[in-house]
Amino acid sequence: MSSSSPLSFTSKYCPHAPGLKNSCELPFGLIWSPFQSCKQPSDTTSRSRTNAGGDEDNSTDAVLCLHCLAYMHSFVEIYLSKGLWKCSFCGASNCAPQKVLESVLVASRNNINENITMVEEVFHETITLSKEALTSATETEVKSPCYVFVIDNNIPADQVLAIRDGLKKILDEIGEGTENCDGSFTRSDVRLGLIVFDETVSVYQLGVRGIASADVFSGHGHPYEGYDGRADDSATDGENATTTTVQNIDGKNGNGASIRTKPQRFNHISSSTSLYFASFCGGDSCETFLQSITASCAGDQSVDLGGSSGPKSRKDLLRQRREARKTNKVKTAKTVKRQKRKMEMRCTGMAMKVAVDLAISSGSKTGRIFLFTSGMPSVGPGAMVDPFGPKCRTQRVDTSALIDSAEFFRTLGEVSAEAAIGVDVLCSGTQPVGLPAFQALTHPSAGYALLHNSFLAEEPQWQFNLKHLLVHTEMSPSWESVAHTVSPAVISNRPKKGYDFQHGCILDLKMSDSVSPVQIVGPGDEDAASSTTFAESKSRARKGRERAIPILPSERILFTEGATLAASFGLPTNRLPNPEFLSSPSLNCRFLVGRKDLMSTFSIMLEVGNRPDNEEYVYFQTISRWMQSARYNENYVYVTKVCTTRLPIAQNTMQFLSGLEAQTVAVVLSKEAVLRSATWVMGAFNIPLAGGELEVDIDEVEEEESLTAISRLDLDHTIQKISHAYRLLGQIQEANARNFSSLAYTFPPNLTAESFLRLMHHLRRGGMLGAGALLQTAPDDRHGMRDIFLRFPLDNCLAIMAPQMWRWRAREIQIDPLASSAGEPTTNSRVTLHPPVKNGLISSSKVPITIDTALPETLALWDDVVLAMDHYDNLLVWQGKSIPKDAEHIEEVMDCIRSYVLQRAQDRFPSPQIHYLREGDSMSRRLTARLAPSHKDPQEQQVALCPALASLSEIELDSLRNKFRWHDTTGDDVSFRRWFWDVASASAKLGTEGRSLCE
Repeated sequence: MSSSSPLSFTSKYCPHAPGLKNSCELPFGLIWSPFQSCKQPSDTTSRSRTNAGGDEDNSTDAVLCLHCLAYMHSFVEIYLSKGLWKCSFCGASNCAPQKVLESVLVASRNNINENITMVEEVFHETITLSKEALTSATETEVKSPCYVFVIDNNIPADQVLAIRDGLKKILDEIGEGTENCDGSFTRSDVRLGLIVFDETVSVYQLGVRGIASADVFSGHGHPYEGYDGRADDSATDGENATTTTVQNIDGKNGNGASIRTKPQRFNHISSSTSLYFASFCGGDSCETFLQSITASCAGDQSVDLGGSSGPKSRKDLLRQRREARKTNKVKTAKTVKRQKRKMEMRCTGMAMKVAVDLAISSGSKTGRIFLFTSGMPSVGPGAMVDPFGPKCRTQRVDTSALIDSAEFFRTLGEVSAEAAIGVDVLCSGTQPVGLPAFQALTHPSAGYALLHNSFLAEEPQWQFNLKHLLVHTEMSPSWESVAHTVSPAVISNRPKKGYDFQHGCILDLKMSDSVSPVQIVGPGDEDAASSTTFAESKSRARKGRERAIPILPSERILFTEGATLAASFGLPTNRLPNPEFLSSPSLNCRFLVGRKDLMSTFSIMLEVGNRPDNEEYVYFQTISRWMQSARYNENYVYVTKVCTTRLPIAQNTMQFLSGLEAQTVAVVLSKEAVLRSATWVMGAFNIPLAGGELEVDIDEVEEEESLTAISRLDLDHTIQKISHAYRLLGQIQEANARNFSSLAYTFPPNLTAESFLRLMHHLRRGGMLGAGALLQTAPDDRHGMRDIFLRFPLDNCLAIMAPQMWRWRAREIQIDPLASSAGEPTTNSRVTLHPPVKNGLISSSKVPITIDTALPETLALWDDVVLAMDHYDNLLVWQGKSIPKDAEHIEEVMDCIRSYVLQRAQDRFPSPQIHYLREGDSMSRRLTARLAPSHKDPQEQQVALCPALASLSEIELDSLRNKFRWHDTTGDDVSFRRWFWDVASASAKLGTEGRSLCE
């Protein structure tokens, strides 16, 4: 199955019996990307319904099972003469209109001969703003989303100005709105807010033109002030705040000056929130917003703010130099030392609390908060430094303070998510930022905490990432918040609780009763409200009380239509939907995601139970629901995407192994290994299937390296158990009998070295599990890498697990196309690169070049080659030492390779960094650390495992091996060959410890 599909299974067959022994100790599971489509938009079955003033017909072809709330699909059994159909999940009989049954019957005949089939249908319900709502409220009060930008005042002034220019560029590119490839629409009628903080919080009054005026609040406050019993949406008069006025931002009389008074204790944002927002619509770049950013760094006179009346005269320049010399003479060594020890003050927690209160008070259906910071919080709630530690500029993250900070930020993130406000964090600099706490802040709204080198224009990765967040992710407001502005009559009879008021995307996974989920990894939270509702329903039914039916607002019409039709057929309609079905883990796997994001992905391990003997297939149905902006800003569209899949049941274990999808198996196991190694950092941010509160142990946080080592043992133990179980099968197919590789007798044939084993080896030694040279990865980098790996789609995870590498050499490399690599036949893959187009022209003197695919191992570091590596967030181009910098055509070669790697990653999120390296440079370790240490293998095995070495002369081969005369032979970072046979051989002892990743 294509990895671009929303569902990817670990095998094309379902195991025939319960227990890992019947699946050769391999997992049976799936990877689900709920917002990706398996079809092109033009091919997807789409049905729409418009309400609240629309003129379209309200009927659709969507039919619900009244017993388990599954959608009708093309695999169901049809009884056309009776007008009935049988649900594939609960087995109950339902009725449907005759025309619907006939169309489904035709579709089922087309799919009868397919072993694995996927059918996707999308239902759109357009919610149009009524004329009454338009006349009763202004545009900004009803529908304009708010974007609040929170900027750390400790960021260097030149980077703040780069942020200003980047925001202007992004807002101008959004322009009149952007229609995305999935049919959603990026709105441009937004309101912009600005908050700047250091040890105080300045909320700029963007509604005032001509001056930059801000309310200033103290950064020292009670961490949960105003959050008694969750979010307190009430607002007070804000009289405790003082005002900072930055005058003359229009550029007529200089750069402006700041007037500050002593800030008071923060209470709440003023109820008149229109004062703090500037409207942005169409191509208006909102000069007040941009000028206020400029004014925020007006105190740094070393930076040109762009507001001077003209170039300085020679006399002014001389006076400036003379004053600078006097200043330098006054400074003493003691003063300089005191300045170096000055700690950067950041009341990040209070600034984000003010931002959340401001966004909630704005009255928007949805909102976004973007935090720009260059270090960890050090003042007020959420501070991560030891309050009794040294007050130096460079601080270490205090472990106990980090736990308290994560708790505070997670509460703040939950408050924002409950109000449909998304939070994203963009970090820069080299200082530690305490990324786990920021991940706790962003996770409830499915946001991101991303690391960058800087915010300068020379490193535009942050601009691409921010634009991606604005354009390709969208908050989903609740049904109630949209319908209320449509017509009050629509909601007059609705209860004021439940899913009507639930913000975010609601995702359902239904499957046959013989299969149930045991582990879920991904963004979002398990919907505890749904299980509580089911329990209350059964309890009330036993007591004879009225039950609360857990039916979503978008499905009430469908359920009512189906119940009415069933009553006309004489079918019983009382006690529906059936509480017994809805309480089953197979039919009630529901979780909530804060926003619609194409990258959001879930990895799910499944457990196989007992099934009837006559059962031939297992069925899976995914239901994704979200609210998105329509083409016109007064419309919203409620989208329901249903994807139904069936898998045949294997006759025996060998048939299950024959259908294995190696890359899907690798990613499912790897996500489980990374989740175990991440301890509380990621364990709190993924779905706790068993429920309950997270208990954080400070010793567990401090011993994360030890737990990471245990996770590596679990990975080794899993590989050993798979190999041992495969040997015990005692059955080798004839296709494998012709392959004399020992690997074919040791491991399942579908799990080849290239598609599975090398991926697991690179994961084991990479930055997330840290056994190799990347063991010294900074904690923030490691947490950021783990976060995106646990929530990203299949293809992205494969690129994160192991690097891809290509090699260019002036002399052609001769390799036998059937040369053996790691015991399996491979071919030498080559790519032809054409010179990049510059100024619309291609130079006639430039000719295409050819690069060869190379294994990312240390024996590829030849002196006369150029290596290009793609490791998802890092693009590296390495040049051997024997290639002169002024060699003939080397510039053309480098241009071709640079263009190739950049083109591969042009739409990648987060945007990668590109590094140009040369052998002998200290930074060349960026590449060598990512290479598996194949030089540790015996010399007689090196050529057999790396056939390209045969093209080297004896002198070149000796020179290559001499590069590794000094290396650690006792460390845990071993070559692929040694690792595999130490784990998978019959006498292996390495993998005896640990616990299987499938358990």
